[in-house]
Amino acid sequence: MALAQQTEVILLDEPTSYLDLPHQIRLMQLLRDLVAQKGQARRVVVVLHDLTIAARFCDTLVGLSDGKLICAGPPSEALTAKTVMQLYGLRAQVHPDPVFARPVVYPEE
Repeated sequence: MALAQQTEVILLDEPTSYLDLPHQIRLMQLLRDLVAQKGQARRVVVVLHDLTIAARFCDTLVGLSDGKLICAGPPSEALTAKTVMQLYGLRAQVHPDPVFARPVVYPEE
């Protein structure tokens, strides 16, 4: 319905939940294409808990914890080991993906 109405903004809460990985990728590519196409949504706001998918497909990441802003900005700046710790209390390594040059999160035990 949102696509038919050609809304300015599309808000999605965990749209990749319960999808297998190929469908997650396809959905996120579709959303990026919608923003790129003239006459479609100008902005898509997506709530995601998969940080690697968010970093790969989103231009800007915003991290909130207990209603407080933890990080905001391009994935390469916003997604760090420190922000993963602040957001989830989880130790992780964050490295750039060699193909997409976007951060990938590697949780530690």
